[in-house]
Amino acid sequence: MSDGSHPRWTTRDLPLAAKLVLTIFLIAVGLGYFSAMVQLHLQHSSRQGEPLPSFADVVEHFSGLKPFEPGQVPKSKIETIISGSPDTGWGKSNMTPAFFSKSSRFEKDCQELGKDVVTQARDGERQAMIAWIQQPSDLRKKAYDSNALPIPDTLKNQPITEDFVDKANNTILIADIIDTRCVRCHKDGDQQPALQEYAQLEPLITAPPMEVITGKFGEKWVRSGKQVTIDGLTQSTHAHLLSFAVLFTLTGLITALSSLPGIVRGILAPIVLLAQIADVSCWWLARVPDCGPYFAQTIILTGTIVGVGLVLQILGGMFSMYGLRGKSVLVVVCLIGLAIIGAIFLKVLAPALQQQKAAFEQNQAQELAAASPEKPQAQAPAPPSAPGSPSETLPQRPQSQLEKLVMGATSPSEAAPWDGTGSMGAAFFARDGDDYKDLIKERPQAEVDAEREGERLAVQSWIVADPATRQAAYAADAFVLPPERAGKPITARYLTEDKKSVTIKTLLTDRCVRCHAADGDVADYPLETYEQLLKYMGTGTTPAPTPAVDPPIPPSQ
Repeated sequence: MSDGSHPRWTTRDLPLAAKLVLTIFLIAVGLGYFSAMVQLHLQHSSRQGEPLPSFADVVEHFSGLKPFEPGQVPKSKIETIISGSPDTGWGKSNMTPAFFSKSSRFEKDCQELGKDVVTQARDGERQAMIAWIQQPSDLRKKAYDSNALPIPDTLKNQPITEDFVDKANNTILIADIIDTRCVRCHKDGDQQPALQEYAQLEPLITAPPMEVITGKFGEKWVRSGKQVTIDGLTQSTHAHLLSFAVLFTLTGLITALSSLPGIVRGILAPIVLLAQIADVSCWWLARVPDCGPYFAQTIILTGTIVGVGLVLQILGGMFSMYGLRGKSVLVVVCLIGLAIIGAIFLKVLAPALQQQKAAFEQNQAQELAAASPEKPQAQAPAPPSAPGSPSETLPQRPQSQLEKLVMGATSPSEAAPWDGTGSMGAAFFARDGDDYKDLIKERPQAEVDAEREGERLAVQSWIVADPATRQAAYAADAFVLPPERAGKPITARYLTEDKKSVTIKTLLTDRCVRCHAADGDVADYPLETYEQLLKYMGTGTTPAPTPAVDPPIPPSQ
């Protein structure tokens, strides 16, 4: 504070080299905090495709309570952590990948047997272990000791890895599954807790009693198995307070020494560090009986203050160091940075979230199918591999021949012949002319599949559009997607520059006309013009084109 006789010294008075160092430091802090947001999602969210943890996620993580729902059945610790997504979040809160990508022979088995076959069998192992956990304690111990779990009715039609099935006795080798998927890492002196004996497993496979807790405002909670441990909370507290205390002190000092108005500096400079202390305090207060959930909910508020305050400190600290020319350069740098972050979100994080949501929905569908004995799982419709897949197809109504062919099966395992009487769905996947096979070598298959499924859904939406719109879109090679399809994954080259329309004629040319042309493999059934396509877009019985090609290859191969 100046005494009036001397002007107040600010960071604006620093030499240029010092300003550049502080500017780069602030940018680095901003990028680091963005990464922390990604890590926050991985640690605390329920991995259902949401970008950040919800109130319920935060309350459950810190207080160990979740909202009570009538009919809710408590889950044991192990059942909880093997009921997650097989594709994301490999860690203490999600051990499902131990049955899939994190198992020793998964990749090799996929190459030899096909990914679809192996994935279904591995999921059968996981469901068998869940079925075993849900047995009464005496039957559970007997099955473990004898290494023989009678196959439940819910798993009669579920593929299970042959090594773990005793077909002669119609039992599952449950102890072998646990040894292979769990004990492999969880041994004495290795990963903790040890799971080598039933006595070690028992407390982790015993569901807690259903204790309904009524909050001070009438809300009801039940205990869950996802509360962070004291050890984990202590480790996280010391790491956060020590590191963030240094970072937020430095960003606070830069703000305090800036040329911002005094009242702004007086509030903004200390508030981030203060909110961080309050945030960590609420981590611990969330464990207090009765009022814990309310402190856990406060964590959302304190975390928001930290995030918003830090952004303001970074921007205010940087811009106050420079004059007009420097500020102009910073504006350009910030715009470039925002563009890069936006590209990372759209190209990397958003598809990952969509894949995560699809995996969650698939897991939910499988659990529902397994819980319905009257509806065998083998006959249950397969859940989507990504948003915008068959579960999102249009309501039941008469379908044209072209729609039936486009939206049919994508591999022989779905029991649809690769011809005009069955399905042409594979033309969007493994039968696209080798482009698909090259892509899945470079990018995650689930990501490619989601885009290809988006192509099929776009074609379906075009087929069922009113005739005038459909013909105009084909002529202009620009079909505006309906609201329920907008923003879903689709191959980028089939989007117009404004990303609002699909180049439908180009898409049909690549996926259909490639073979159904005058010089193509199926020249007898040309689809080169709108009039030729129109013959197959009625709901009558017009013969469908039959390709003279080999049987389809499953996308997984």
